[in-house]
Amino acid sequence: MAEHVEFQYTHIDGGTWASGFIRIDQSRFEFVCSYLFHNPLQEFLSAIYQLLPGLAAFPRKEISLTMWDEPVKYIWEIKRVDQKDAIIRISEKGYDVKSVLVFEEYVDLHDLIRSVIRCIMRNHALRSNDAIDRMYQEFTVYVKQLK
Repeated sequence: MAEHVEFQYTHIDGGTWASGFIRIDQSRFEFVCSYLFHNPLQEFLSAIYQLLPGLAAFPRKEISLTMWDEPVKYIWEIKRVDQKDAIIRISEKGYDVKSVLVFEEYVDLHDLIRSVIRCIMRNHALRSNDAIDRMYQEFTVYVKQLK
């Protein structure tokens, strides 16, 4: 399983775009995403939340979300392989029908949550969204209970 997990996310000036990356060991995926259709960070946090026994009332085994960038979209698929480990697959799809797998790594979901907490802790502006702040608080309590 992965030894190092890092997640970064920040708003780009103007407020309708964000950029970030996820790194698991030596694999890194950088992205830019639009707020045109939804809040991508909120969707990402919600997806992780729904996978975790102990947080979600009825945890899911797999979930997907889409982050939009023009002219492509990134389809994130996260599938739990056991109680705390998952595989993350990210595909890029342009205007053509074909999608291309651009990232695939196994991750300890607890390490991913810790990384997300660190990211949000360093960038308080991300917590201005009530749903994100609520999930951040719940993730923080969840991680403390793991010890």
